[in-house]
Amino acid sequence: RLLTRIHNDFAQQQEKVKAENNINIVCKAWCFYCCFIKVDAHAHEVIFLIEHIQRALSKEQIDALILRCKEHRERILPQSLEQQMTTNHPCPMLVGGKCSVYQGRPFSCRNYHAQRLEPCIYGYENPTDSVTENSTTHETLMGVGAAAWIATNIAYKESGYDDRSYDLRSEERRVGKECRS
Repeated sequence: RLLTRIHNDFAQQQEKVKAENNINIVCKAWCFYCCFIKVDAHAHEVIFLIEHIQRALSKEQIDALILRCKEHRERILPQSLEQQMTTNHPCPMLVGGKCSVYQGRPFSCRNYHAQRLEPCIYGYENPTDSVTENSTTHETLMGVGAAAWIATNIAYKESGYDDRSYDLRSEERRVGKECRS
């Protein structure tokens, strides 16, 4: 699949930039501070995720994921966008402190690269504080991710695909419909 190839190329570019710039990333399994922020994904990313879920998760895991997405949607529905952006809501795909759909995650999740853990902890503990001078990311590394994301979205749009952005964590209707069919 095209998106799998793009993700693989993107990962190779990330590794190259990290090596060339001597970038040390502190993100590891069980580190999930960024898994509490709002994540938007384009339709092709949601479809890619659904296909991954169908291949990788059991029926019981899918049912539990759909329930978590529904509960998440019900929590955020009454909130304004600003409230959603400044309130910690766990990603429904986060299970036991790990991403249950890691290989199917969208670009938004693939492009988080912390060089220091302290700002991640601070952002998690203070979600309403929009302090950015303690950014944890490397500009070049983020640029590679942004370029890949933008180019992919343009290509899908120009091919006639839905180019709208969706709150990934609230797509339980689409996940439920597609994963159960």
